Amino acid sequence: MAKIRIDIVTFNGNEAAAVNQLFRDMYTIFRPWCSTGNSVITLQHRRLRNSYEINHRPLNAQGNVVAAGCLAGFYERKNPDPPEYVLFYGCAGALNKNDVSKAFLVEQASYASLGTVANNVHCQRQNINCLLGEKVTLKNKWLCDTDASPKEVDPLELIKFNQVLGKGFLFSLAHAKFLHSAHVVATDKVIKVGPATRPPRPKGRSASPNPIYVKGEWSYSEILAFAKNTYGHLPIIVEMESYGIGRIAKAAKLLDRIVIIRIVTDYLEDHSSSDKVQRSLLKERCLIIGLLLLEIICRAEGLIP
Repeated sequence: MAKIRIDIVTFNGNEAAAVNQLFRDMYTIFRPWCSTGNSVITLQHRRLRNSYEINHRPLNAQGNVVAAGCLAGFYERKNPDPPEYVLFYGCAGALNKNDVSKAFLVEQASYASLGTVANNVHCQRQNINCLLGEKVTLKNKWLCDTDASPKEVDPLELIKFNQVLGKGFLFSLAHAKFLHSAHVVATDKVIKVGPATRPPRPKGRSASPNPIYVKGEWSYSEILAFAKNTYGHLPIIVEMESYGIGRIAKAAKLLDRIVIIRIVTDYLEDHSSSDKVQRSLLKERCLIIGLLLLEIICRAEGLIP
């Protein structure tokens, strides 16, 4: 009997609590499931071709680098028992208020974090008061083609997780009513602004799909407007891990093993959801993980094509 191992990764305490509750429900309500230790449940039966081991890996840390390092650790050469699939479960913010509480499967991810931090000085001449602060911008050359001559860099690549979505076991689930595909703008900061009213305009009449923009510094609002304009065929959500996960997965040829589920718990322009609300939404939507596990098992057992 072959063993199929699936690792579920969470990033914060609310996400971990949701997965832990799901595990308790599974081995309490569905007797074939057993708990064999802290954050581990197994399924083994004489009528099954395979045995199944589901591990919960709570990172209690966030960020693209942390998530990428975690994934790389699962598949290091010295690991004798790498997982067949890694499922990342976490929260996200959304540009569209109507997306709050929805569950999304990450289809593709772009990265918006490389930029400049500079002094921002504003003085009122009528009195002596001065406001000293920091101004944060992003260099658009990492997101789009610019008019820089000679060309300095290529924009960071768009990471697509369609190996699982298109040909893998998630094909039917990706089109189900309870799980939608999304584009992630991955960053390394908590974003509390919405998209600008208008996206940055290309220089001249640049042809799609690679319009040319004037090289410069964009605000986060402009970046979000750019993403909405460029990838708007999908809902746009914002989080801190998918791009790092995708870069490692692509380099290691693991994209067909990676599943990223995001629950929208915040609307960016009103980032006021309480910790209690986030915890409740994550627990409520965690049933989706159970459905994905069922899909994996049914396909592995040959019960569905």
